[in-house]
Amino acid sequence: MKKVYLILGSGGVGKTTVAAALGLALAEKQKGALFTVDPSMRLCQTLGLEKLSLKPSVLSDGNLEAYGLEVHDGLTMILEKVIKDPERVQKVIQHRLFNIIEGNISHLEHFLAMDKVVELVERDDLDFLVVDTPPHDQAFEFFETPKVLSNFLDKAFLRILLDPNLPEEGIISRFIGKALQEGWKLFRSLLGEGFWEELSVLLQDLMPLRERLVFASERMNKLLHDSNTQAILVSVPESNPLRVAQALSIDWKNKLGVNVESLILNRSFPEGLMLPSDLSQTLFYQKWLTQNKLMQGEWFKSFHKVHRLSPLSPFEMNREKLQEMGRELC
Repeated sequence: MKKVYLILGSGGVGKTTVAAALGLALAEKQKGALFTVDPSMRLCQTLGLEKLSLKPSVLSDGNLEAYGLEVHDGLTMILEKVIKDPERVQKVIQHRLFNIIEGNISHLEHFLAMDKVVELVERDDLDFLVVDTPPHDQAFEFFETPKVLSNFLDKAFLRILLDPNLPEEGIISRFIGKALQEGWKLFRSLLGEGFWEELSVLLQDLMPLRERLVFASERMNKLLHDSNTQAILVSVPESNPLRVAQALSIDWKNKLGVNVESLILNRSFPEGLMLPSDLSQTLFYQKWLTQNKLMQGEWFKSFHKVHRLSPLSPFEMNREKLQEMGRELC
């Protein structure tokens, strides 16, 4: 089983830097992948690459594949994966109603990213996967998207929606109240049977997409609770970011049932550092004092490991420095 590292945190705390450092360090001895779901694509700049996409950028003598979220023609890319017949894919894409459906699928970018994560997890030639997740406010939408979409595309619901030959009583009355049946009939008559049948054919062609959604949802749920998956929280030793980090770890426990066991404090003073009192009036001393006070809280004791990382200046950030930082984490 490959190791999967989910790097969590709010924006601006060095989450992407930590993901890149860990990926580069692990690639010194193993083969793996690094994937960013962060829409800002900071990973691209961090690794010194011109572009990241759903196709691999190969680093570390072929031991590390880097990927980034790419939404352009996203639904088409998924269809090409789940529908193996190129002619059938083109037929769906060229359908006059396809653009309407594509433009109204909420969080399509999250499903694209989730599908890529599942694809990388399923690959036998990779030993590890590091995922730079979206910022805190988008993270839960990302992990819950496949489940939400697959529930919406429930087969029973689609059967009602798609089959114009279903009896008007019976199955329909089981799913919608009697008060809505007249409105349902009127809605269908306004659209016209020709339009309805055309829509039905298109949605039937999209059914393989539902199967992929169900698979991705089940696989991701299993992955989150796998012993080889490690959720790593990244923050900085400041009051507000630590409050956000604490809320995030609690949400992961309550909403997803996953314990966050490791905390990385970026841009922090080393443990055990002692400063002379004659520096007490300096800003440097005050920051050190504030960090020590913040880390006395009970919340820090809930982690299996708390690791402090010294700040890395943008001027000195390169792959060698990142690897060095990653070795500390490993």
